[in-house]
Amino acid sequence: LRALLPEMHGIDELLTTLAVAGLVEERAGGISTTHPLVRDVTLAAIPTAVRRDLHAKAPLDIGGDPLPLPVEVRALHAYHAQSSFEALMLLEQVADRSASRGDQQGCVLALRRGLDLSRREIFRGELDDPMRAVLIFSRKLGEALARAGDLTDADGILREALDLAGPS
Repeated sequence: LRALLPEMHGIDELLTTLAVAGLVEERAGGISTTHPLVRDVTLAAIPTAVRRDLHAKAPLDIGGDPLPLPVEVRALHAYHAQSSFEALMLLEQVADRSASRGDQQGCVLALRRGLDLSRREIFRGELDDPMRAVLIFSRKLGEALARAGDLTDADGILREALDLAGPS
């Protein structure tokens, strides 16, 4: 928290107040919310730009060096920080890892996030060729959905990709 919010003073007192109110729990492994609704309401109340900045800072330690976080955590932070290129690369790794261990739902979720981000990049312009990213993630997501037995969704994703691909 100190690395994420260096300008905040009195973090310990704030955490104590939140713990007394029953909103957070302090454990040896860190701090967590006491109920998923507390997390959801907090995330909904944070302005979008602030949330994006917090996710951009989250995988760094106090000195600004990357923390040794799992690829899944780094992908989620990059996705929410709207760091498109990094997020797409990490989401593809997450999907591959999930598929290799038989986690079809995890693979589908990572690929859906990648496709969603690729679609947004068509209008944002951070990627050089966002349409290619859309087609790559569509193809991979279609395959993952078919492996998971969700043939209707796979058909829809692949048909949409074919419509975008054009004759070439």
